[in-house]
Amino acid sequence: MHRGPDASCLAGDEVNGPFSAYCEAKIIDQHALEATGGLHYSELDREDPLRQVASSAAFLQASLFTSVVAFGVAGMAILIGVLFILIGLGIRDVATEPLEAFSSCQVGRRAVVVSMTREPARRTDG
Repeated sequence: MHRGPDASCLAGDEVNGPFSAYCEAKIIDQHALEATGGLHYSELDREDPLRQVASSAAFLQASLFTSVVAFGVAGMAILIGVLFILIGLGIRDVATEPLEAFSSCQVGRRAVVVSMTREPARRTDG
């Protein structure tokens, strides 16, 4: 489906993305208003034969606007996926890096050294 040369944006381009769908919805609205004398579906008499034109234009616009929203939701899902991948890589990097901090505690005659790495704690008898 191609837009005509009278489109206000992306004239002659194929309708295959959110911007072209939005532009197509705008031109459909413009053509429908020209055909109905500037009246929308609800403003036309029930017996007016142009009411079907206005109805079809409204449904086509709704479909095109739905596709625009769908592209937005898909883009958001992709960005959130990339964000989760980066967070996971950051957590993995922090988890695999050994910590340098050690803490020791004297209990009676025994000293306990607590390691902040994945190694088990060591006991020393003093």
